[in-house]
Amino acid sequence: MRAGKLRNPARLQRKTKTGTDEHGQPTYRWDDVGTIYCKIDDLTTRTAESARQLYDKATHQITMRYVPMGISLNDRIVYRGVEYYVGHIGNTEQRNRELILMVSSDA
Repeated sequence: MRAGKLRNPARLQRKTKTGTDEHGQPTYRWDDVGTIYCKIDDLTTRTAESARQLYDKATHQITMRYVPMGISLNDRIVYRGVEYYVGHIGNTEQRNRELILMVSSDA
């Protein structure tokens, strides 16, 4: 993976439970885990079909370096105010060097 392609600084955030509300429902907040550098691509017609087999709401693909702290489906990536919710995590060749995320965005 060439570092020059991963030029977009973004925040990795994790959803954490903060307690419960007056109705007993859990409440959550998004905490910053760290800054990552990534490449964000819109899904083209050709790639969208295969990406949606992995995650049916996928709108974008994010490529980034492997992070030792891990990424889960409870995380999101925030870039320029747009929130990308992780729906699928691919560890390229299981080598812990590159992650390809299928994400959804409401923007």
